[in-house]
This record gives sequence, C-alpha cells and structure tokens, in this order.
Amino acid sequence: MFFMLTIKKSLDGCDLGPSPALPLWRQVEEHLKGLVRSEQLTAGQKLPAHEELSQQLGVGHVTLQRALASLVKQGVIVRQPRRGTFVAEKAHARQLCIGVVTRAMFDPAVSAFDALVARAIASYYGQTGDDYRFYQCLPAPGATDDADADLDPRLIEDVELGRLRGLLVIGRIREEHADFRSQIEAQHLPIVETSIFAPDTAYAVSPDYMQLITLALHHVVEQKRHRPALIFNREKGIADAIDRRPRAWRQALASLGLREADSPMVTDEPTAEGGYACVNRLLDAAVQPDAIICADDVMCRGVIMAFLERNIDVPAKVLLISHANEGRELWSPLPIVRLEASAEAMVRAASEMLAQRIDGRRVAKPRQWIPFRLVLPNDKQ
Repeated sequence: MFFMLTIKKSLDGCDLGPSPALPLWRQVEEHLKGLVRSEQLTAGQKLPAHEELSQQLGVGHVTLQRALASLVKQGVIVRQPRRGTFVAEKAHARQLCIGVVTRAMFDPAVSAFDALVARAIASYYGQTGDDYRFYQCLPAPGATDDADADLDPRLIEDVELGRLRGLLVIGRIREEHADFRSQIEAQHLPIVETSIFAPDTAYAVSPDYMQLITLALHHVVEQKRHRPALIFNREKGIADAIDRRPRAWRQALASLGLREADSPMVTDEPTAEGGYACVNRLLDAAVQPDAIICADDVMCRGVIMAFLERNIDVPAKVLLISHANEGRELWSPLPIVRLEASAEAMVRAASEMLAQRIDGRRVAKPRQWIPFRLVLPNDKQ
C-alpha cells in the first residue's frame, strides 16, 4: 500500500494533454521517466495496476500501454509475471543508440560518397550527443548487385533485443528482407531511408533524381542542343510505377519544347559494362544524340570508354553530363559536366527526420529531396 500511495502522491499535479510537440503516450513516458530520475519513484517500487494507473494519469489504456512498453524496452521498468510492474533496480534507463546502416563506412577506397556520408553522420551525432552504431549490410568492393548482401547479424540481434531507438538506412531495406522490415514495423522502431526506391509508405530522404534530369536538360538547351538522350540504371524488382525518372524525363522534355521522338531513354545494369552497352546503342542509332545525360556515375565509366574508342569529340559533337557522387573524381580525359548532391545535407535532413520520429512528433514531409548542383568542367571543387 505504501508504494501505491507514493506513486499517487507523485502523480498529483500531473499535467498531460494535447501538445503540438509530443503525442500523449510520449508525454506519459517522459513524465514517468522524470519521476524515476528525481527518485520520486525508486528502484524496486511497484507501479499501480494498469486500470488504476490509467485513471491516475487520466489517459486511455492504449496510450498507457504504449508508454509502458517503451519504458520496458528502455529498461526503466520491468514486468514480472503474476507480480506486476516495477521500477528497474537500475533506476536510470539504459542508453539506447541510433543504428546506422551504410556501405563503406570510413573507407573512401570503397565509395568516396559513402565515406563522406559516414563522416557527416559522425559529425552530426557528435554535435547532438546521441550514441550511434554503424552496421555494414551492403556489398563488398566488386559486387554488382546490392541484393547479394546479407543483413549485418549484429543489426538483426540489436533489433530483436530492443537495443535501438531508431534506424537510419543509407539506401533502403531491400525487398529480399521484407521479413526484417516487418519486424521493425512490429516493434514500432522509427526508421528513415535514403533511397528514391524506398516504399511509398516509408519515411525517406534522397537525392532528387527528378531534379537532376530537369537541371541537366536546362543546361542542354542553354548549350543549344536538341537531341538529348538519357542513360540510367534499372533496379531489379522496381516497378515502373515506383521509378519516377522516365516520367520526369518526358515532363521536362515537354516543358522545354524538346521532341520525345528525338530524345531516347536507354537502361541497363548499374555497371561500367552497362553504360558501355547503352552508349553504343545510342551512337549506332540512325539519329545520334548531341547530348548524353548519364544518371549513374558507375555507368559513366563505360560511357567514357565507348567515347574514347570511337574518338568522339566532347563537347563539340556530343555534350556529356553525368551524375557524380560528391567526393568522387570521375576519371576522364574528356570534359564532363557533373551533377552532385551534398552528402552532408542528406545526412542532416534524414537525421532530423529520424529525431522527429523517435520523439513521436509529426513529420510534415515524409518524403524529402536533396537537390543537385551543376558543376562545369573548369569549376573548382
């Protein structure tokens, strides 16, 4: 009875209600954590029964249940079968960390862009003070298909054991790991991805490849070219309805008065060989393009090889524009117009979105896009 009276006294004056910052269950969670931190609720103390605690707080059963489940996951309280719910013996919550799934981490030899992303993540969370942990789940150097990669076993274990309070994925959780995505959703673990191919229901921040197309075509028109072609990679398992690039291409052509019949799109595997095959198909066509836009920097290596083999004069005969991940030099004796997106801007937007989800705040724009900038051959980095 002493325990019951103590918590009732602690809850007197509890002011819970509609808040633009936090949903009600998060207010309950934070209120109970505050009582533990201030030692108004002490280690080993038993909480009232669910019905009574719900009445004392003035909240519904579902709201209370969600708050208590979160506190259990954080180690603030423990449930003992047939005995009840108690404040954990270690009165302070264990520190849950942010999980970050990335490919290359700090190795620029694998991917300069991913190395920049990893450093931006370390800088961001160094400023916020949040604990974070890297997981490497995507292919090793030389792999041509992300689908060949397995999930990091540490990631699977940490999600199962509730050690994470949020997950930032550089890329996306692929279709082959649908069961893992379902597990994340079942545990209400907030997740943000950074891929244009993330499911429509997902929270995602990614480079704006639709804007890349528009920006490149505007430059094509400024250079008085009229027969542009687009080379882009096709992701396995991605339906046309999800891949918005073809639609963006057609819309941009129409807005600039360019003929779709003179402006083909070609696709292939996201490899140098794929880019080589694409550009040869274009150059062997009856009507050759006077500008080629390559939306994949790996494929652009093959494009460069084909241009050199055919002794194509760039840019006099064909203007070459390519996506180039920030931090990666496109080796080429040819003058290439590059399109870059900021790794730091993507990380900051995705991390801030994840923080909103962790806090239970409403995310105004579940889909956010990072714009590209056009870099001319003679521009300084």
